[in-house]
Amino acid sequence: ASDSEKSKTPIKVFLMVGQSNIQGYGYIDEMDSDLQAYKNGTLEWLTHSQPDEFGKLKHRSDDWIECPDVWIAYNQQRESN
Repeated sequence: ASDSEKSKTPIKVFLMVGQSNIQGYGYIDEMDSDLQAYKNGTLEWLTHSQPDEFGKLKHRSDDWIECPDVWIAYNQQRESN
């Protein structure tokens, strides 16, 4: 796609803001021991339940793909003068 086409492509932005109440809730592979399945909402569950859309997040070797277009900013604070 040309640069002008890329600039018109919508992007998805997810903001997770809050205090420590959201820390630790982004599970990747948490299992439900009773069902022996990944819990709903985990990345593993997402790639298995919707492989056409989210299977691209993993290599065929089952390793996670590093996405160059994703950034994480965690606990950044600005210094005051």
